[in-house]
Amino acid sequence: MKTVGNFMKSNKHIVWLCQGFAANEQDDTCIPAQQVFLKSFQTHHPDFQITIISFQYPFFAGIYNYHATKVYSIGGKNKKWLKKIHTWKKACDIFKQLHSEKPIDLIHSFWFSECMVVGNYLSRKYKLPHINTLMGQDVLPANRYLRKYFYDKTLTVALSKRHANEFTKNTSKIPDYIIPFGIDEIELDETSIKDYDVVAVGSLVNVKRYQLLMEAVSIIKKKRAEFKAIIIGDGPEKKGLMQKAGQFGLGNSVFFAGSLPRSEVLDMMSRCKVFVHTSAFEGVGFVYLEAMLCGLPIVSYPAGIIENSETAKIVNSVDELADAVLFFLDSQIITKRKLPITAKQTADAYYQLYQKVSKSP
Repeated sequence: MKTVGNFMKSNKHIVWLCQGFAANEQDDTCIPAQQVFLKSFQTHHPDFQITIISFQYPFFAGIYNYHATKVYSIGGKNKKWLKKIHTWKKACDIFKQLHSEKPIDLIHSFWFSECMVVGNYLSRKYKLPHINTLMGQDVLPANRYLRKYFYDKTLTVALSKRHANEFTKNTSKIPDYIIPFGIDEIELDETSIKDYDVVAVGSLVNVKRYQLLMEAVSIIKKKRAEFKAIIIGDGPEKKGLMQKAGQFGLGNSVFFAGSLPRSEVLDMMSRCKVFVHTSAFEGVGFVYLEAMLCGLPIVSYPAGIIENSETAKIVNSVDELADAVLFFLDSQIITKRKLPITAKQTADAYYQLYQKVSKSP
């Protein structure tokens, strides 16, 4: 992997191509890692102008301001393949307009997906450098873009070593950089009563494998009758998970909080004793950083940036998951709040990369 050097500041225009972005400043559950990165970048590097073109979400077409950044929403609404072409054309038209108003120095696309494809086209047409940030599951074999599209002049950025290795395994290409998303410091109520033993946070989708948590709770309940777990998030797997909780007799042990604003998520996490993550894959796993920020020990299957440590245990089975949770509940280990990767570090790393590859001096 390359390192990024120090470069002189200059006033440059960067266009982000995103599949989705926050619909407004209150929409803090839409890819929070990206929002945190942008706000930190705006704060620490205001000499750069970033403009965002969002392809699919929000589900409306229009122009709005997100803090100091202008967002052009196409409102593609995740339509089928042939209808995506209209969204792509609209993105190119907006880009052309932006380039005529203030010349663009660099294209930054997020996800190895349609944004990368359009970014490649625009890069060739306008002879501009192009950076693509891999965002998570887009490095897995199920992503058909990995098989159909690649442009050798595009610089790719992975979020972690595990993320980069998965991309290499599935494409035979090595990402040019590894830049993890960092987290921002947030005021939390450190006097919160710890009224839940375990918390899990994430979309209720198949890759998160929350059924494994249900199985682990059924094991733990045999040793701790009053054990309580809370799952924060929503998604298509919710109904099935609630049915499984009923089948295991966990109605008084597993609680579903649904989708919450990010501030409430962090407050709820502060009320818990152990963070559990059963996901099969993560790029970084921004939620790991949130757990560390809340001072929680972590029990997780191998994913993202998580590694074994005094306050984190990687497991590979339901039995190991149950044992690790009980270990932390019974131990006297004090887990302090920490910011392992700050948002400013992410912003600074991209700032240096932008300076290095952007067209104008």
